[in-house]
Amino acid sequence: MGSISERPVPPTLNQLYVLHAIRDMTEIDGVAPSFRELAEELDAGVSSVHWAVQNLIDRGWLLPTPPHRHRALVLTREPPPLPEQPFEITEKAKTFLIERTSL
Repeated sequence: MGSISERPVPPTLNQLYVLHAIRDMTEIDGVAPSFRELAEELDAGVSSVHWAVQNLIDRGWLLPTPPHRHRALVLTREPPPLPEQPFEITEKAKTFLIERTSL
């Protein structure tokens, strides 16, 4: 399990979205979001959010939550920026898309 002093394992893209949602929703509402609120914000299932949060705790991005504490998600550090484009489109794919849209 990661600790705050260790350098955390980089988050996956989906985990990165969870980190940013937690940070942004906490800043806006003044309280950490519930798993259900995160799921609604990210258009995901509650179990998927729970799994991502547990992995982020294991990777050192979130503090472990005490049992029976709701809205206790706390970032250990600022998350890396979101990529401008989550995936790279190859030239072959661009050509295919241009040809398909011009039909």
